[in-house]
Amino acid sequence: MCTNEGDTVLRRTGKPASVILACLLTVVAAACGITGCKGEEKAEAKKKAEIVLWHYWDLPHQRRTLESLVDGYNQSQDAVRVKTRYIPDADFKKELALSIADSKTPDIALVDSVDFQFFHSMQPFVDLTDEIQELGQYLPSAVEPCTVEGRTRGLPAGLNCTALFYNADMFEEAGLSVPGTWEEFQRLQ
Repeated sequence: MCTNEGDTVLRRTGKPASVILACLLTVVAAACGITGCKGEEKAEAKKKAEIVLWHYWDLPHQRRTLESLVDGYNQSQDAVRVKTRYIPDADFKKELALSIADSKTPDIALVDSVDFQFFHSMQPFVDLTDEIQELGQYLPSAVEPCTVEGRTRGLPAGLNCTALFYNADMFEEAGLSVPGTWEEFQRLQ
């Protein structure tokens, strides 16, 4: 999943990223009812199915947002309990790759969009296209990194919007032309 440090608006409706994560939990819960998750339901005593969500969010506001969403979701219904597992960012990719190789994957994992294709090559992701009722509300550029052959395999939790700024006066004072391409910028060094 695509990530950033705050509630970047990703939906055309202007909803924050926290809403997207809540929607994703709902989609997975619905899919859990169809395919069954790790939880087992007994006829005499209905137990909540458990969904495990792996994440690497270590910034305080990220963790508070995730905890609030998970707590709210867990309290909002009786069928599913979401449990989170924090894995430090430095270990996250290795842990996820090993879990995929061992067929012991989490039910949900927050995956950066730049890593999606690597993990997709291991085929751990479920096709969510038919489960997401309002896919058209997401910005196409936000969903595209998690889409393979027209089928949606994940939803973004945020976007990184990297920008490069320069001081035009300093360029002029140094007698430099403003670069128009990345190659021209690299030659400035």
